[in-house]
Formats: sequence, structure tokens, C-alpha cells
Amino acid sequence: MQKIAGLAQEMMRDFEAAVAVTRGWEGEGDSFARENKPRVAAENKAASETVRAVAEAISSAADATAGNVKSIQSHQGGVVDAVREEARKSEGLGRR
Repeated sequence: MQKIAGLAQEMMRDFEAAVAVTRGWEGEGDSFARENKPRVAAENKAASETVRAVAEAISSAADATAGNVKSIQSHQGGVVDAVREEARKSEGLGRR
């Protein structure tokens, strides 16, 4: 589960690095740049926020799943111990 969470965080870093490489492609100071720069910035921001939200959701799900597994294992261990204890207590009962 931790590996999945790590991969999600890596995905986010990779995406942001890829976006950083393309910064400024629309140019500077001309009509094309003035027209496209705000749109590109808004799209990059929205995409980054989406990727970040997805990565955080994956990390949260992985953390929650790991927590549930630990809880189940703990309860299972307690039940198994209780069954063994009762079996030990009842050894010999009913045998005459």
C-alpha cells in the first residue's frame, strides 16, 4: 500500500516537472502570448490541482486500507488467541 502511495506522489512530481518544461511556450509580449498565456496558466493550474487531488486521494485510500488491514489482523489475532485459550481451558472436559 505504501508503494502505491509513493507512486501517486511520484506521479504528481513527474506531472509538475513536465508542465514546468513547457512554461513560456506561448511566447512573450505579442498578441499570441497575451491571448494564450492566461488560458495556458489556468489550464496548467487546473490540471496540477486535479493531479494533486488524485494523488492525495490515492495516498489516502492506501493509508486507510493499510489501517484497516492492521485492524483486521489485530482483531483476528485476538480471536485466535481467545479460541486457543478456551480450547486449552476445556482440554480434558467431557473425557472420563
